Amino acid sequence: MEAEPAQTIFQLASHLLQYPDGKWREALKDCRSLIAEIDEEPIARVLSLFLNAAEQAGPEELMERYVQTFDFNRKTNLYLTCGQYGDQRQRGNALLQLKQLYTRVGLMMSGHELPDYLPLMLEFAAVAPLDAARSALSPYRTQVESIRDELVKMDNPYAWVLDAVLMAMDVAGMQPVQEGGHGS
Repeated sequence: MEAEPAQTIFQLASHLLQYPDGKWREALKDCRSLIAEIDEEPIARVLSLFLNAAEQAGPEELMERYVQTFDFNRKTNLYLTCGQYGDQRQRGNALLQLKQLYTRVGLMMSGHELPDYLPLMLEFAAVAPLDAARSALSPYRTQVESIRDELVKMDNPYAWVLDAVLMAMDVAGMQPVQEGGHGS
């Protein structure tokens, strides 16, 4: 798989990791169509498993699960710098670097999300040149893995979405950046 199919997976995962309101649910049919076009069977399989679970859950049940999973659980928070740096000063620097990267590539942020929000980062990776997508996601791969591991422990279907993200990151050459890989 080359960059373009990985970008499709990033776009799909970006949507699936957003709050499951009515518009989100209406788009599931389109998501299923996109999954059917994915050549990488393991990625298509885990995304299909997630869609099956999402479609079987009632709307309120899914919204409640989302809130409990991502809004009230520190270990599964989708703001990646928060998990990596907590409230340390480095978090502000990391947020600034992400915002500057998005601006250089032409992504104008709406202002209501922080630049480290995983669905936003995936949306960026879906449209940005591959080297810029790598610059955005690679430093946070370990955090994505940590969130996925927590979701697996919780037997939470969102783990399948992060499995797909990690597989697409593998194919796109997005490996973790070593601690100390850049100056502090």
